[in-house]
Amino acid sequence: GVGSVRSRKLQAARMPWVFEMSRHGFLKAYTSRAVRYVLESTTREHAYGPKDLADIDKPTLLIWGEQDGLFQLEVARAMERHLPHSQLVTLRHTGHAAHWENPREMTAAIDRFRRRGLEPRLRVG
Repeated sequence: GVGSVRSRKLQAARMPWVFEMSRHGFLKAYTSRAVRYVLESTTREHAYGPKDLADIDKPTLLIWGEQDGLFQLEVARAMERHLPHSQLVTLRHTGHAAHWENPREMTAAIDRFRRRGLEPRLRVG
C-alpha cells in the first residue's frame, strides 16, 4: 500500500552509504583530533547517494574484504546495486586493507576484471 511505498522511498533516501554506516568504526579507529574533527563535521550532504552512483557510466570494480571492520559488506552491496556497470568481489579472510592482507587475490580480481571486461547490467524501473 501507500505506507509501504512511502517506507521504501524513505529507505532509499536514507541508504546506508559508506560514511554513515562506518562513522562509529572510524571514530574508534582514529584518535587524531584533525581526523576526528573531519569525521564529526561531515554530514549526509557530503556523501554520495544512489543517484550520484547511478550517473557513473564506467565499468567499476568493487573489491571488499568480507571482514572489513570499517566498511560493512552491506555498503558494498548497496553501491553495487546503484552502480550500473559494477562488479563486487568479496575477498575471504580479508579486512579493510586488502592490498596488504590479500594482495594476490586482490590483484587476481583486478586482472580478471580487466581481461573480461564487464557487460552492462540492464536497469529495471
